[in-house]
Amino acid sequence: MTLKVERVRRKLTQKELSILSGVSLTTISRIEKFGLLKANAGYSNLVKLAVALDIPVEELIKES
Repeated sequence: MTLKVERVRRKLTQKELSILSGVSLTTISRIEKFGLLKANAGYSNLVKLAVALDIPVEELIKES
């Protein structure tokens, strides 16, 4: 699933996810707009997002 789908499913704003994950709001916005590869998100950010959303990193990587 995409990051945005997971975030919305949990009723989180981008800002809330940023605070929970420690990933910048700008990075989250870029991932949602352009996808993981084009946003050049970095594996460490993907891990932080996955932990914050309580999903396996693989779920986020599947979108790319």
